[in-house]
Amino acid sequence: MGYEIEAMPLVVHMSHDGGTTDNYIGDYSGEAAVEPVCQPPAGERWVISRLIIYIEDAGNPTLATYGNIATLDPGIRFGLKNDDEVLAYLDGGEAITGNGDWARLMYDWNVQEWAAVNYYMVGRFTFSKFVPGGIPLHGDDPLNQRLFLSLAEDFDGLIKHEFYMEGYKWAGAGSTRP
Repeated sequence: MGYEIEAMPLVVHMSHDGGTTDNYIGDYSGEAAVEPVCQPPAGERWVISRLIIYIEDAGNPTLATYGNIATLDPGIRFGLKNDDEVLAYLDGGEAITGNGDWARLMYDWNVQEWAAVNYYMVGRFTFSKFVPGGIPLHGDDPLNQRLFLSLAEDFDGLIKHEFYMEGYKWAGAGSTRP
């Protein structure tokens, strides 16, 4: 006896180029600015419950630095937008300029050192605290709604700089959910 699975777990990198780039350690300042997004392909419906941020760097990070590089200016913006406008900034209305800014958004921001070599920082921003179940995204949305990060900084000093989205892909045929 079979049954229909309505939701499948989903973990995706945020990317600005269709998934080719997932580690943002280059120089994206000025004209090189990029906007990694989380957006389902046509015909799919996703519900995103968390953003996971992973930063790895040599040296001891502080609250004011980003990883162990200088404070960012103008910083990283994070939110929900469509083709017409930014619908909501999810960064508390202030750009992320240092490690402390991620910490103010996430209760579980963690800094670790492994064998006195590299430091890593990982944080989890949980959307389902604000929106029951998470943020629904539809691949067939005519306004192209998506979660985004605005990266216009030089991240060359970092070893790793990754953004993952967790949630589920809605697979229920004919379902009216998400």
